[in-house]
Amino acid sequence: MAQSETRPLELSVVILNYNVQYFLNLCLESVVEATRNLDAEIIVVDNASNDGSVDMVRKKFPQVRCVVNNENTGFSKGNNIGVKHAKGKYICILNPDTVVSENSFESLLRFCNQNDNVGVVGPKLVDGSGMFLKECKRGAPTPWNAFTKITALYKLSKRWFGAYYNMKLDENTTGKTAAVVGAFMMLKKSIFNEIGGFDESFFMYFEDDDFCYRITQMGYQNYYVPTSTCIHFKGESTLRNKAFQLRFQAGINQFYQKHFPKTALFRFWLRLSSILFSLLKRFSSPPKAAADKNSSQAILVSRDTELGTSFQEKTKKEITLCSNLLHVLQLQDAPSQIFFDTKGLNYHDLINFMQTHRQEFAYVIITKDRSLAIGSDDPLSRGHVMELDYKASSTRTYLV
Repeated sequence: MAQSETRPLELSVVILNYNVQYFLNLCLESVVEATRNLDAEIIVVDNASNDGSVDMVRKKFPQVRCVVNNENTGFSKGNNIGVKHAKGKYICILNPDTVVSENSFESLLRFCNQNDNVGVVGPKLVDGSGMFLKECKRGAPTPWNAFTKITALYKLSKRWFGAYYNMKLDENTTGKTAAVVGAFMMLKKSIFNEIGGFDESFFMYFEDDDFCYRITQMGYQNYYVPTSTCIHFKGESTLRNKAFQLRFQAGINQFYQKHFPKTALFRFWLRLSSILFSLLKRFSSPPKAAADKNSSQAILVSRDTELGTSFQEKTKKEITLCSNLLHVLQLQDAPSQIFFDTKGLNYHDLINFMQTHRQEFAYVIITKDRSLAIGSDDPLSRGHVMELDYKASSTRTYLV
């Protein structure tokens, strides 16, 4: 990261963390790479984690500013605290369970600087199996649009019921959208301050809808900009958790009571929608896993032969070592699990591979410090972490 002495910072990346130390480690490694050529700062706001997150940040990322809260303040207040410490012209609100491409921030900043009246912008997001996350672009948050989402009507017809996820806008096309997801949102700090930041009465869920809605009410236009793709390790296990359902219902009730008329019919609609949502999530069949991670074979994309040997011992799998992603595609009867060595592979290439071959493999990403292997091939969970004890010798052998 480079900081100019004569002009303010261009970007402040604010990451709110709560007990996801390992994901935060991977996230910060990618953010450091993506801000290398920018006048930028990285701020981690920790919401009273007890998993060692703060110690990890201070030890491994001394260039990152760490703001430690004494309690879990929730998404809205935690991010507002982070922005108060930010010195950048632009703010990026980023989840700790994300992995950004090397060009993510630069491409979005370029778009903002080349267009007028821009509110919030968000990139294309995929999950840990490479599947597109449709919530990264959303339509106007009207009660009808929410109803089509809650009842899953959008699956029947994009044309008639797809407005909630702005499905008329292709996932690879830049365009206007009513809202982007809170996992990755970029905007000018002046606009953030103009609307008063996130509404802190929202503890969790729908604070991003409220934020984007208020920005459009002020006359700004939000955009979905898929010139860069990022990973969001977002599992769906919480969708069948009763606590999640209660929080989700409270969030949707709060949002619509704040922005729409409070008639008897509307209150009935809110109640009916909440009941339908709970029933559908409770009894719907679980999503299909991406690939079989329990196979006795796996691929390691790395040029480090010693790492390949170490992985074979650690995983008890037969490891096929590939020096690059092209070699993976040339394999006959390729194993279903792939480990990416980010020390020799950039994030842009591995993310593009994941979305091009979505759900064909189970993907695992090795951190640059070789301490962790993180993946999310199961859509019912955020992901899984393998702690590594690999120590490279001074005489490593590399594939060419």
